[in-house]
Order: sequence, then C-alpha cells, then structure tokens
Amino acid sequence: MTENLTENFKSFDRISDVDSEGGLRVEGKNQHNTSPLITVITATFNSEKYLEESILSLHNQKFLNYEHIIIDGGSTDKTIDIIKKYEQNITYWCSSNDKGIYDAFNKGMQLAKGEYIGFLNSDDKYSDDALEILNKYIKKYPKKDFIFGAVQKHW
Repeated sequence: MTENLTENFKSFDRISDVDSEGGLRVEGKNQHNTSPLITVITATFNSEKYLEESILSLHNQKFLNYEHIIIDGGSTDKTIDIIKKYEQNITYWCSSNDKGIYDAFNKGMQLAKGEYIGFLNSDDKYSDDALEILNKYIKKYPKKDFIFGAVQKHW
C-alpha cells in the first residue's frame, strides 16, 4: 500500500533535504512498529499553547500500531522544546520554513510508512480510544479509502 502512496504523489515536489532537518527517522527507534497501520501527521507552527495536549492525546492511545510525524514550519516560540520533550515517541520530526499547513501535510505524506494516513492538528486532540475505534472501522470496511469521525474543538 505504501508503494501506491509513493506512486500517487510523484507529481509533488520531493523534499531534498528532509532527512537533514530535526529528528531523523531511525528504523526500529521512536516507533511502535516498523510497518505501521496508521501514520499520524501533525503540522505545527508556533503551537506551544495546545501542542503538548495534542501530542499526549496520541501517545496515550492503547492502539499502538502507528507512527507519528511532526512537521514544524519554523516555530519561534516553545514548540520545538515541546517536540523534543516527547521525541522518544515521535517517529520523525523536522522544523524548517515551509509554505503553510498543506506544504507540511505533503512533507508528512512523503515520509509516511503507514497503510493509512491521519492528521492530528496541533491544536486538536484525539479521544482516549480514537485509534481503537478507527482500527475497528478499518477491519469492518477494508475497501474504504476514507474514514472520518466527529471533531470536538477546544473552543
């Protein structure tokens, strides 16, 4: 499935220096599984207010067959300190100027190794059993290309 994702995104500009930025992807380190079912991508920029709560909502999930990729747009607040605090549970992170959230999403998708891609915005959080519920739907509807759930915003 990952090969198909790579094939589908050939038209996007490839990231030439993505491996030289931030925390490096190391096989078998900082990830629960080397072939994750789900890649969760968090795009962030100056997100110190809610980022830690967002990260913890993912890292406290009981379902562990995921990888977490954080793409930061060059934050100047305490965002990087928060990322570094949890980097032992982050599969890959980087920080560099980008062209906004969609550019960050594209970078994250290029790095994704999961069969499914999910997004966790830096000011959102998952419910305690979000990935368990998602996994049940994936098993129940294996031919679906897109699954989404309700979102409760902090405001």
